[in-house]
Amino acid sequence: MISFKKETYTYLGKDKLPNEYWHPYFSMSTIGQDYVVLYEWKNNEIGKLIMSDTEYELKTNAPFYKEVLKRGPGTKVLSIGYGIGFINETMKKAGANLTVVEKYPEVLALSEVPKDIRIVLGDINDVPLELAFKPKEFDVIFADITYSWDFHREQELHTYLKPDGKFMYWTHLV
Repeated sequence: MISFKKETYTYLGKDKLPNEYWHPYFSMSTIGQDYVVLYEWKNNEIGKLIMSDTEYELKTNAPFYKEVLKRGPGTKVLSIGYGIGFINETMKKAGANLTVVEKYPEVLALSEVPKDIRIVLGDINDVPLELAFKPKEFDVIFADITYSWDFHREQELHTYLKPDGKFMYWTHLV
């Protein structure tokens, strides 16, 4: 069984990471600095890092930030995945009108989700889109995905973008 943990982690250098998969996230980090991390906990072992508030996250999400800032306050955003809220709450502070689809209620329970962020609970592959959203509702759709995610609804989600809307993915730098 997979569970999730959110905690503060003090970065001690690449040879001291709890799991090799964490390395890219800390590749730009400062030794000795504290970061908030969300990771899988599987069979009593630390698993893959899902999200952090590291410099790496800032850099890998910069295109998304820039797109929302360019469009200005009131930009309607659909974000797939909440994580620790770091990315979504940053967009909210920039004035975005935010809807988030989150698969895991236990991930949401680890954070205080602002009341003005609309949450749709469920796997994006299974959510009845026609009931959850209106056609041409969003300026930006952002798939904040991590590793080996079986996502097969991108084309269908384009129905929910405004004519000048943009579909974006999170991607690793390395």
